[in-house]
Amino acid sequence: MGQEEYQELSSFLRRFIRRLKLLEGVEGLCLTAICALLLFALGPGVDQLKNLVPYAPLAYSILTAIVLLTALGWSLFRFLRRLSQERAALYIEQKQPRLRNNLINSLQLYPQVVGAENAQGFSSGMVLALLRTTRKQIAGLRVDDLLDKRRLITSLRLLGFLIVPVAAMVLLNPSWVGGTISLLTRPLDHLPPSQTTVEIEPKGLRVVRGAPVTIRAATAGAMPATLDLMTWTATDEGGQPIGVEKVPMENLGAGKFSAKVARLEKTLRYRAVTGPFTSPTYTAEAVDPPDIANVQLMLYPPAYTGLASVSVPEGNIEGLKGSTLRLDAVATKDIVKADIVMDDGKKIPLKIDGRKLQANLVRSVMSCASNPTVFPRSICCGPRKTWKSTVMKPCRSNTAHAMISASAKSP
Repeated sequence: MGQEEYQELSSFLRRFIRRLKLLEGVEGLCLTAICALLLFALGPGVDQLKNLVPYAPLAYSILTAIVLLTALGWSLFRFLRRLSQERAALYIEQKQPRLRNNLINSLQLYPQVVGAENAQGFSSGMVLALLRTTRKQIAGLRVDDLLDKRRLITSLRLLGFLIVPVAAMVLLNPSWVGGTISLLTRPLDHLPPSQTTVEIEPKGLRVVRGAPVTIRAATAGAMPATLDLMTWTATDEGGQPIGVEKVPMENLGAGKFSAKVARLEKTLRYRAVTGPFTSPTYTAEAVDPPDIANVQLMLYPPAYTGLASVSVPEGNIEGLKGSTLRLDAVATKDIVKADIVMDDGKKIPLKIDGRKLQANLVRSVMSCASNPTVFPRSICCGPRKTWKSTVMKPCRSNTAHAMISASAKSP
């Protein structure tokens, strides 16, 4: 009795509840999208502001997470919440005052009809008549007419208005998207660095004693205003430096510094320091240059002359055209490479046997002087950590002059 009318009312309310929850869920998603676009559009401003406010990216990321999570959580709550038929009936009564509370009264009174048929003072007939009247009233209602879509329409309009300028920003500067995502997902990468790393060049070197040395340093992270070059020549029994000297390095800008040692007279250790931060320690080794001594010249005239060979330890030597000149010398260091360099740039390799050097030349009419006391010498560092000693031999010849170039192992 009255069950059919009541079920029809319940079915109508269930349909209304589903549509109402869907509408509220879509409204929440629109609100979330609006918040996301507004916060995303703040990215370029935050990127510029971080130079003045170092922690702006972190605050921006936290605020964005809180706002989006709140909006999304609120949307999910409204979509997934349990909405009773009584609350749905009250909502409909507010939208349709002509129902005169018949819908809510029908929902509340019909269960009493089922459970209290013989109760005193309760009229089941009146309740059933109310159900039939309410059923007729509900039959003339449409669910879509009962839903207030004005907030959804307003949210969609605002979302559309925001999409246009944001899309224009993306088209004009696509890199802005990646920068904003980086601010949101990796805010700690944009915090001001708190540490300084120092790298110096060269990382250890060997030079001729008395040669000038330039030390360069590059810093990263928190850029220091000053950098000091610390040098020392000895350490105590505990390995601590003794006699440390501090030299301010020249600031070249962009975190780069430079310092010069006019003459490196002895081996020293060095590192660059700024506050509590320091570079690794390296060694600058000062070594004596190699020398070429005991030069012996042996001249072999052509066989057709029948002349004997001539040996000259020092001084001038002359010979006929086609003569063979043999050169023997001894280096003060183990030799890895040695050449005779002619004045036209031609190089003639010398045979190497430990520290002994030997070469054979066949030249035109030649007079050559070998006087070790007047040989100028130039020293430079080779790419394989060898010392190159060039001992020039002044020669007087109708055709050529020559010098000896040797590369020796460092000690």
